[in-house]
Amino acid sequence: MTAILFGGLALTVTLAAVGLYAVYWTVRRAVADGIRDASRPPGAPNGEDRREG
Repeated sequence: MTAILFGGLALTVTLAAVGLYAVYWTVRRAVADGIRDASRPPGAPNGEDRREG
């Protein structure tokens, strides 16, 4: 009985850690993109808008 409880707790903690890590990287990337956008002068093209040629 105790092994089942500890196994379930370990699974819950592991899945929560994986989920929070994914949220961390998502927020980190969004903040980095926002800082990069804010550091551009007004009217400067985004990386997605640039066309070579």
